[in-house]
Amino acid sequence: MSEVKQSYRSLKAKGGLTSLRGSIIPRSVQSKSANISDINTLYGVSQDIVDALLQSKQTIHGSFGLGQYVRSHMKSEHPVLRECREQAIASGALEAMQISVDEGAALAMIARMVNAQKCIDIGFFTGYSALAVALALPEDGKITAIDINDEWAAEGKRFFCKAGLEDKLDLRIRNAVEVLDDMLENGEEGIYDFVFIDADKENYVNYYERSLKLLRPGGVIAVDNVFWCDRVHRSEYVDQDTEAIRSMNDTMATDDRIELAFLPTADGVAICYKK
Repeated sequence: MSEVKQSYRSLKAKGGLTSLRGSIIPRSVQSKSANISDINTLYGVSQDIVDALLQSKQTIHGSFGLGQYVRSHMKSEHPVLRECREQAIASGALEAMQISVDEGAALAMIARMVNAQKCIDIGFFTGYSALAVALALPEDGKITAIDINDEWAAEGKRFFCKAGLEDKLDLRIRNAVEVLDDMLENGEEGIYDFVFIDADKENYVNYYERSLKLLRPGGVIAVDNVFWCDRVHRSEYVDQDTEAIRSMNDTMATDDRIELAFLPTADGVAICYKK
């Protein structure tokens, strides 16, 4: 058995993939039995996808040992970021919806490299990705964060307050396509420096097209889950989310408005530089 499977089986045996506890879980989930099938039913995510996403938090290039090595050589994680991440881990399967610590560090690095001041986070969840970026912004920096779940977003806002960054957060609890359309109608085209997309996969192309209009030349869009648990290149997978990710990747690959690179961290991150 490979080290990945051994470590992952150990994690499952400890209840790390099936226990649902902690305040970040919506009441609709808390009212049900503590079973991962509740998430599958409520959010349309299959068991194997949840398992694979959780595994991606621990591995680099499929290696658990390399994942440990990379994390041991990273700069110290901000204590509030660590608390946010640990709360997601304590919730069990909902951790699958949060980015990994190495991905958060990469997003923060990109924000610094483009001298970002105005950012957008599509898929706020409990705030880890947005907070990682906000910590990299200058004093007058702002991040517009979008989510449809007010309970999770309230937890994310709490972490921003705890880090003393509440003034950097513009939190909008609405349909993300509608929010982005409103931003364009309000004359915000071409003024943003960095966008992170990590929300419902079927709307990825919609988010991308609107984000590209909001982004300035020289700005960057980062798109999460572009490998989709190793499914994107395997023809036997034709489910809605896999097809949506394929469509997103094809759109970026043929878009002359951007330069494109893929980071093989976590579940894959596409980096789009607007020309």
